[in-house]
Amino acid sequence: MMIEISHVSYKYNGSRQEVFEDLNLTLQESSLVGILGHQFHRSLSSLYAYPITQPTNVQQMNFSSDKPIYMQMADRLCDDILAGTYRDDDRIPSVREYAVMLEVNTNTAMKAYDQLAREDIIYNKRGVGYFVNRGARKQILQSRRKVFMEQVLPDVFRQMRLLDIDIKEIDFSWDNSK
Repeated sequence: MMIEISHVSYKYNGSRQEVFEDLNLTLQESSLVGILGHQFHRSLSSLYAYPITQPTNVQQMNFSSDKPIYMQMADRLCDDILAGTYRDDDRIPSVREYAVMLEVNTNTAMKAYDQLAREDIIYNKRGVGYFVNRGARKQILQSRRKVFMEQVLPDVFRQMRLLDIDIKEIDFSWDNSK
């Protein structure tokens, strides 16, 4: 079988999964010229039904050493969901695409996606990709607020007392930061 995308041809040599993963990276910017094979055609059609929303401000990530990389990647995807880049039921980049975007190993990206799937932030449609779960934004907000209120804020208050910083100074800084 031969599949032609833009000016690139892919030969189907028995491993539909490999060909599909390769096409998954290029279908966003290309138009499908021809397909032979009913089963493969259905897979490609379902891919077309769910366009990927790409973040507009893709920046290389600076990973810190105090937290595993896969957790930092998961946090970044959650940040994108909170920022509205990805909404409920939006398709997110494939594991491979996300790994390339952030310049990390595909296995590390897969670990981040597995973590988010376990937390019901994203879900997988086999052969199509990963999507944002309904209510994921609300779930992320609740989780992060809890961490902030129970872990971050007490330390901030302790530092404020040590440095003799009044809450009025914080309030003034807050108003000026908007």
